[in-house]
Amino acid sequence: MTFDILNNPEFIVRQAKNTDSAEIASLIYKALKEYGLEPEPEGIDSDLFNLEQNYYEAGGMFWVVENKYGDIVGSCAVLPIHNTSFSLTNNLIECSANNLTNNLTNNLTNNLTNNLTKTPTELADSEIELRKMYLDDSIRGKGMGKYLLELSISWAKQHGYNKMVLDTASVLKEARRLYKKYGFKEMPGDSHVQRCDLVFSLKI
Repeated sequence: MTFDILNNPEFIVRQAKNTDSAEIASLIYKALKEYGLEPEPEGIDSDLFNLEQNYYEAGGMFWVVENKYGDIVGSCAVLPIHNTSFSLTNNLIECSANNLTNNLTNNLTNNLTNNLTKTPTELADSEIELRKMYLDDSIRGKGMGKYLLELSISWAKQHGYNKMVLDTASVLKEARRLYKKYGFKEMPGDSHVQRCDLVFSLKI
């Protein structure tokens, strides 16, 4: 799906594809280095190299902003913090060889029955993480960050989430101001991202 950005024909937002990975990584790494932060291609940023598996198959979403030349100049993503699809796998790992077949049948039956009786909201995890929100310096200060944040919150609400969390760094002052403007509150505790030192959350 393609969106007009603030009625500005120079920009569109669309769902990211795996073929966008290298250009998205370039955008994000450039923005990080501007603020003295280090990319982690083998760590937290490794998710960029298979967006379909790491986001869409996990129940999340990843958007990119394109300018009129087709260049990717912005990104933003949301990802469930807990993925219920792992519960069956975890249960099977605990099974012994002798009762694996019986437990597999029972788990499949119970999982199907439980999911069929749940609403979409109950099936969705309650918390979702805002990730990979970066803009090229050429489009900062034009309302693009606000648009992407509102888009992410709207998507999360529509999919039954009631809390959004994010990790950020103290040096990203503009981003912190935006988050606080939308009601995000700083949370105690350490970030799980090496380059970040702050955690924020918002009831949505």
